[in-house]
Amino acid sequence: MCERGFIGEDDLGLAGLGLAGTGQQLREALHGAEKTAVERVLNDTQFNLSEAARRLNISRPSLYRLMERHGLSR
Repeated sequence: MCERGFIGEDDLGLAGLGLAGTGQQLREALHGAEKTAVERVLNDTQFNLSEAARRLNISRPSLYRLMERHGLSR
């Protein structure tokens, strides 16, 4: 819920990401944020997939799917 008649990027916690006026859709922004998060955790864990999945609070199969979706590999 928001105080205005529409939901803006600030209501979703996306303010400051530079999305306004770029034509970038929310789905694309979320996709990019998801990829960045997975990349960071994989790098922080030196691609220890069990630890990365734990840190992301997802199952290993879910991590495998995310890696495939975003073209991430060792």
